[in-house]
Amino acid sequence: MEWKQYKRKGLSEMRPYVLGEDLSAISVSPEDDPPNDMGMIARNPKNHKHQWYVARKYFDDNLELAITRESRTEIRRGVNVFKYRYNTEKNHHEKVFEGIGWFCQWGVDYEELEGGTGSFSTAIVEMDNGCVQNVRAELIQFMW
Repeated sequence: MEWKQYKRKGLSEMRPYVLGEDLSAISVSPEDDPPNDMGMIARNPKNHKHQWYVARKYFDDNLELAITRESRTEIRRGVNVFKYRYNTEKNHHEKVFEGIGWFCQWGVDYEELEGGTGSFSTAIVEMDNGCVQNVRAELIQFMW
């Protein structure tokens, strides 16, 4: 029987393998080593009981996260948020940690100056407490 190449028509449903999880209901090839490989568990979207292990190298070489309407919130990037605080001893503003949040998108803000209005880039960030902030771009740090 001759092997032929086929490409996928749809999306694959996968999740990361969790170290030590029970794999008795998941098909794992003898050459796979989930505890050391830390690959992915795939499932048939029409039969969720049909699951199989996908080796990390195969996954990394052939698959990437699909951006769907449902997954948009899952791919937001975490950010460290800072603020400026005036240090009276040193007589200048210092950047200090304010909290952790989720980057939503880029924005713009403005500031009234003596010579007119100045605009600057901002990050719209949902903080871990659910509040949304418009933060100067230089005051965020992406976590990954």
